[in-house]
Amino acid sequence: FTGIAAMNVLGDQTRFETVIKREGNQLTIIGGGDPTLVSQTPENWRGKPPGSEQPPSLDQLADLAVAAIGQTTDSFVVNFDDSLFADPEAHETWPDQYIRTGEVAAAQGLIMDFGINDSEAVMKDPAKSVAQYFAEALTARGVPATLGERKLASEATTVLTSIKSATVTDIVERMITTSNNTMAEFLAHHVGGAKGEYTFDAGARATTEELKAAQVDLTGVTILDGSGLSRSNRA
Repeated sequence: FTGIAAMNVLGDQTRFETVIKREGNQLTIIGGGDPTLVSQTPENWRGKPPGSEQPPSLDQLADLAVAAIGQTTDSFVVNFDDSLFADPEAHETWPDQYIRTGEVAAAQGLIMDFGINDSEAVMKDPAKSVAQYFAEALTARGVPATLGERKLASEATTVLTSIKSATVTDIVERMITTSNNTMAEFLAHHVGGAKGEYTFDAGARATTEELKAAQVDLTGVTILDGSGLSRSNRA
């Protein structure tokens, strides 16, 4: 259901963009709702299906940012904006262990590694973890940076650089072949956002509307989330 809606509503070649904005020595990493963003560039990306694009990484984004900043002796502060997706971060019908155990990541507009850290533990605040990793990546590349705070970029900021996800086609293929709940929920949020707001409810409504428009028989069907994790879904 989510794959059909994503392909039809978002478009098969659409990509989600993670943007770095700058104002003086303040950088803000702004999430574009990319569920595939990873921390380190994988040396051996096990793409499914074969041939799918590598995911964008914060390492790559740090390389681009350092190149855009150029020679400098300044130190920077990395703030983060995950406001694209509205609350709640988990569906109201989910048991709390879904997020706690990493069955699905919190629906934040900025996330990396599906919300799971190197120790296979769930990140308490994925967006904050992204900013921390990015600051450390800049520092490792000779541009000193420290973690800032969760805040919106001011109107005075300019775009420093950005990185884009694979296409919606590739994300849908990976979502289905790997049964990835986080990808499904992010796609559903984007479907809802295309119709008004980036929420679970809006995504479910928009998906239902799109299936009806595609003449899918929805007799007895109830859609509440994008992954099907809710036990109140009916199909």
